[in-house]
This record gives sequence, C-alpha cells and structure tokens, in this order.
Amino acid sequence: MIGGASDIQSLEIAGETVRAALSPASPASPPLPEKRFSARQILRLPPLFLCLSSVFEKTGGVHSCALSDGEEILFFAEDVGRHNAADKIIGHCLLQGIEMRDKLLLTSGRAPFEIIAKVLRAGFALLVSRSAPTDKAIEAAREGGLPLAAFARNGRFNVYSHAEKIDLED
Repeated sequence: MIGGASDIQSLEIAGETVRAALSPASPASPPLPEKRFSARQILRLPPLFLCLSSVFEKTGGVHSCALSDGEEILFFAEDVGRHNAADKIIGHCLLQGIEMRDKLLLTSGRAPFEIIAKVLRAGFALLVSRSAPTDKAIEAAREGGLPLAAFARNGRFNVYSHAEKIDLED
C-alpha cells in the first residue's frame, strides 16, 4: 500500500497507463529480522536451483526464482521476465501464508533496483543472485538493510551489502 509520496521512487505516465515504482525504503512488512544464512547454505543452493530449471535447460530463454529456507528449495518459478518470476514467488508466499522474513529469494537473472525493492517490500532476509547486481540495487540493499549475495555459481559468491548478516565462517 502506498502511504504517501515518500513511498514512490518514480512515476511513469503513458497515455491512460500509470506505473509507480515503489521505494525500497518502505517495506510492507515489519523490519527485517536478524535471520542469518551461512556461506554453506548459500553455496549449496545454486546447483539445486539449476536442476529445477528444465525450461531454461531446453530454451535458455527464461528467468528463474526460488524460495528457500536455506536448507531446501521450497518453491520454484520460471518466466520470460525476471520480475514476473519474482512476483510468482512472492504471490505464492502471500497466497499460502508463508512468512518471507526468514527466507531467501534466489534468482537466476541480474539483480536490478526493482528486484531489490520487491524483496525489501516482501521482507525477505536475503537475496541471492546467480548474476550481477546493478549499482542502484547495491545502494538500495545497503540502505534497506538487505544482505545481497551475487554471482552465486561455481562454488563461490560475492557479498555486496550487509555481510555481517551472513555467516561467512561456515
């Protein structure tokens, strides 16, 4: 819900269509808890994630997202749009009453500002991307208190924000 002008990052008006990009600084749920995921948990998820990407394996033309508790992948979605794949995960959680504040979202595509904004508003504890974050996404993750791990593949990952919320010693 938009409570005021500070909740809107940008506004686009084209003909009769109006689109508002919401500010990541205005989460819809309570502040993120101090849920910590370990490096071990983050490293073991990308191979599991790839095993589920049957459409990507056949076509190379879809984006994937997954919901995880750090131990297993709880729900998986694919779509031609990275935003749509994330929306499918968030929608599934909302419809099933699944708490997102103690979960992570894993995505196959880039991590742009808009994905960070969705993750913050949904209240996820961590975003893990197999690809690159944008500068604006890193800034939003830092400001929003969201740990952001990217380039999570081939047994490694980079942390771009709030490394103190990830157990890197495990």
